Amino acid sequence: MTLYEKAVEMWRQKKIRTDAELAEALNGHSIAFAYHSGKIENDRITFNDTHEIFEHDGVTSYTGDLRTLFEIRNAKDANELLLTSYNDRQLLTEALLKSFQYCLTQNTYACRWRLGERPGEYKKHDYITGKAEIAAS
Repeated sequence: MTLYEKAVEMWRQKKIRTDAELAEALNGHSIAFAYHSGKIENDRITFNDTHEIFEHDGVTSYTGDLRTLFEIRNAKDANELLLTSYNDRQLLTEALLKSFQYCLTQNTYACRWRLGERPGEYKKHDYITGKAEIAAS
């Protein structure tokens, strides 16, 4: 059995039926994921800031880039869409994937807007990341 197959089996054994059970099984993973993602682009974001956004929909004493707060809030919205979609037994379709992408990118596309890109749609251009400017089409 491959590691992937073992992971799938582990999740099947949990017999998760509701969004609440899925949220419990994820056990804060969404907050940790949003924190680490935000930390890549903004070293001033803290786990506490991220937790506050997920739990209280706001932050106190934050002095970093506002875009990071939008991105974390978007991650919260995407997490809520995941839970709702699971509870409603929505099929994983192209439209649902675009809905996730919309949730993750709304209010953060200023630089991409002029390139004709919109939240909830496919990217139209190549992007470069990293010090060595390694990219893929």
